Amino acid sequence: MSDATSTTSNTTSTTEAASPGKKGPWRLLQFSLLSILLLTVAIAVWLAYRRTLQETAQMRRELPGLREVARELIVADPERYAVVQHHQNWMVDFRWRVHLPQGRPYTLSLETHKISPNNSGSFSGSVSSGPAAETCEIDPGEHELELQKNRREDQSWQVLVLVDGEVVMEKTLPEEWEPSMGSAGGSRVSGSVQQDIEQPLILFHRRFVIIDDKGIRRTPSYPSNGIALWIDAQQP
Repeated sequence: MSDATSTTSNTTSTTEAASPGKKGPWRLLQFSLLSILLLTVAIAVWLAYRRTLQETAQMRRELPGLREVARELIVADPERYAVVQHHQNWMVDFRWRVHLPQGRPYTLSLETHKISPNNSGSFSGSVSSGPAAETCEIDPGEHELELQKNRREDQSWQVLVLVDGEVVMEKTLPEEWEPSMGSAGGSRVSGSVQQDIEQPLILFHRRFVIIDDKGIRRTPSYPSNGIALWIDAQQP
């Protein structure tokens, strides 16, 4: 009996000793599942991070185009002119957002006669061949500018310039001022641009088509009727 009991006891002890060993594969399986889960999470986070980087880079590439579409005024250098034309709602809708640097007074000029063919931006004879017909002072800072040309009931023309919603220049012109045969030129800016203040900021430059001595429609080679609108920086 003693031997049998001893044998039974040894068997039980051996079984109990072996029991922890039977949990080894399950624990290994648990460890493997946890590793797979952590690896899956890490891969998902890495993919999300990579996608965010790609989307950010894409947005940076598209940002200039979006600004162009939105016609946003961009002032990269506050010491220079900055201007952008708003989207036109109709054919004769001309509106601009303008930044004028601090430290100088400015003159806004409107010309409807003797507008030079040369609109390269050099002040001497390039905008107008003579003194501007209408001028007004304009303060530094940001402003909304608008140019309007309207036909009146008596067939004469009305040209208006507005700054921040207020009329600052108004001209009434006879019917023959515009032959209504076409024109050349228009707004000098569309998307946001910057320019040195040493040259006039030309917002609008348009000259009317005429019929020459040979019966040909063309823009004159000499200063002629039209509309020119520009800004000059005065000496401080």
